Amino acid sequence: MCGVLGVYSPKKSVEKELFLHALNFLTPRGPDDQGIAVELNGSLLLGHRRLSIIDLSASGKQPMTSANKRWVIVYNGEIYNYKELRSFLRKNAGYPFKSTSDTEVILAAVQEWGVEKTLARLIGMWAFALWDREKKELWLVRDRVGIKPLYYGFLPEIGFFFSSELKIIKAFNNKPPVDQSSLELYRYFSYIPSPYSIYQNVYKLLPAHFLKINLNNLTFNTSLEQKQYWSLKSLKYEVKESSLSEEEALLKLEEILLDCIKLRLRADVRVGAFLSGGIDSSLVTALAQKVSSSPIKTFTIGFGVPDYDEAPWAKKVASYLGCEHKERYLEEKEVIKWVREMPLVYDEPFGDSSQIPTYLICRECSKELKVVLSGDGGDELFAGYTRYVLLNNLRKFPYFFRMLLAKGSY
Repeated sequence: MCGVLGVYSPKKSVEKELFLHALNFLTPRGPDDQGIAVELNGSLLLGHRRLSIIDLSASGKQPMTSANKRWVIVYNGEIYNYKELRSFLRKNAGYPFKSTSDTEVILAAVQEWGVEKTLARLIGMWAFALWDREKKELWLVRDRVGIKPLYYGFLPEIGFFFSSELKIIKAFNNKPPVDQSSLELYRYFSYIPSPYSIYQNVYKLLPAHFLKINLNNLTFNTSLEQKQYWSLKSLKYEVKESSLSEEEALLKLEEILLDCIKLRLRADVRVGAFLSGGIDSSLVTALAQKVSSSPIKTFTIGFGVPDYDEAPWAKKVASYLGCEHKERYLEEKEVIKWVREMPLVYDEPFGDSSQIPTYLICRECSKELKVVLSGDGGDELFAGYTRYVLLNNLRKFPYFFRMLLAKGSY
């Protein structure tokens, strides 16, 4: 992951040293390099902390400018189909690529097709800011399902900002009031959903949305409207009775999943996997190992309580697949130490019981790798949770009864 940061102050230049101090707060996201772009005579600063994954050379450094000098980008994420897009843009648009990075592919696509048509062609995960020097417009864009974070808002005495993390607010000596309605959302959901944040006047960009801001007209009182560029409901599909046998359907599914894994293994660094021993992470690891020419490096978090410890299962899976496996056991005496660190790790209250194990396995993995695959999302995609079965059964009840149940859940 990388870190992006931007500040616009309409009445004065942004203090560069203060901006660099804030950018340093994002160093854990991007320890390899940093860069800034100064625009509008210093009123707009764009910053980037880099984690080099594709094109490790200086050619991939950000902020990056398009060939026609119109667009400037700071970007966090990965475009999985960047090779195909790059080939098309070089052949059909004659774009003069200077790097092999996916960042430059976004710039080339925007120069050729514009922002919204580019978004329709991207496959991947992203949070980026695009500065249009010609129209004086700033675009903030987030991927379709919100994998990459992007916050924005107004800070007194500073101006408009956007960032990968809320921590940068501390660097500007700001402490916005806590949003009480967001706290209510947290009590209900155990997290604060987009577009809200823990602070007043600070928001998350919604998944599959963008902001287009004309900086000539931007003030503290400007109402910013997020625009949706994609929706799951917009996908056109038709449910047909398949003529495939169960075995044929399984082979077709495996083919699709393998194609997805191959795209996600595109990197100029080694890629590993989180392995819990459950179906989701085991499937991802198995498919990754199937298309990999060397052993996949896998990581597992274990516990001293047998009823909660899946590490032995993960070890068996790794051994069967021929992976290079590592375990990290969480001891009971460590818990208090890591609990105290959680407010520094997460920008907002977060009620997930797996946050400490997830943090520890990420720490362990980061000592050796920059990229790992995980099985997150498998239950959502394949209806693995019990609640999906219950929901399907509820559909058999009359509408008025379902509405009564829905109201009773609040």
